[in-house]
Amino acid sequence: MCQKNIFIDLIKEKFEKEKYEELSSVECYMKQYRVSEEEAYDELNKRVFDSWKEINEDYFLKPTYVASPILDRALNLSRFMDLVFKMVMVLLKLEKGPKKLFMPCL
Repeated sequence: MCQKNIFIDLIKEKFEKEKYEELSSVECYMKQYRVSEEEAYDELNKRVFDSWKEINEDYFLKPTYVASPILDRALNLSRFMDLVFKMVMVLLKLEKGPKKLFMPCL
């Protein structure tokens, strides 16, 4: 499964579960392997981390016929999306919410 999709499911599972009728990656993993929610989160986060290692190994260690600037753009986009998803997760975890967080700045 794609790294981005697992990460999105981790966010949706925790904060928007009532809005979605489809099963998330967490629920599917829990049912398939009969594990707790915490174990499912840990394993899926481990898979996201492992996919990052695989991306970096493929990029830096294997020769390729694709031009380096093209690979740089793809890798940077992937890094940016990871950062955005982590920021969204942090904002969703805040009790005050994003509006109250940024109001003093305005």
